[in-house]
Amino acid sequence: MKLLIITCLLMASTALSAQQIANTYEATKTDWQKMELKGKVKNLKSYTYTAQQKNGKTIKKALKKTEDHVVIPTIAYYSFSPEGYLTEEIGYSDKEKEIYHKNLHYNPQNQLLLMEHKIFDSNNKEVYEYQKNQLQMVKTYINGEYYQDFDATYLTKGGKYLCQGTDNCSEYQYDSNGKLLKTVSYRIGGSRFDVTKYTYNKQGQLTRADYFTGPGGNERYSTEIYQYLTTDSQGNVTQKAIQIKDHNNRTTYQLIEYQITYY
Repeated sequence: MKLLIITCLLMASTALSAQQIANTYEATKTDWQKMELKGKVKNLKSYTYTAQQKNGKTIKKALKKTEDHVVIPTIAYYSFSPEGYLTEEIGYSDKEKEIYHKNLHYNPQNQLLLMEHKIFDSNNKEVYEYQKNQLQMVKTYINGEYYQDFDATYLTKGGKYLCQGTDNCSEYQYDSNGKLLKTVSYRIGGSRFDVTKYTYNKQGQLTRADYFTGPGGNERYSTEIYQYLTTDSQGNVTQKAIQIKDHNNRTTYQLIEYQITYY
């Protein structure tokens, strides 16, 4: 069972790494900006709960294991450098047992060079290679052994794509303000199989994410709707609600609370 959990989390880590690689293209942005944080944030801790409305009150419960027995981290911890770059990320279960732990290292130009990533007893790392200040390749290792490369290459008209190993590619489309509008994942040869579309409000906050799948990428899989409930004195969100509707039209809710400390 533990091997299954590690394997599934490695797959999730691969997806997260792809987004991390896409983010490194935004060379002029700090992680504060990428995560839309205001002020000089030192640490951020988030708590995710299942939620339901009862007698006008929000009832919170710790998330349980999913149907395929992968433990969902319900607590996440982020640490930033004084310049605004992510240096550490930790995910915990609802019993505060550590599930994964990332340490990120940069060069003097604040380009990510190395990410050490521990998942349970699996020790992984990603080595980032640049040419002319543009990310070209990421080499990944699991327990000291080579795993695969990510080939990062620009598309025309400012689009970006990532080829993961030799089979899959992910394309990222942004608007003029740098907001991610759509992610398209497909097999080499053009067969689309996964599409995510993002919608924002006038304040630039994500309000909706629509997930599609299938051979044509047009079969709705799920929809998430975001509502921002409270903010702190710096204007950072301290509580938000997420409504999730799956492909069977079943609706669930999550409530996320944030604790933020500043330099």
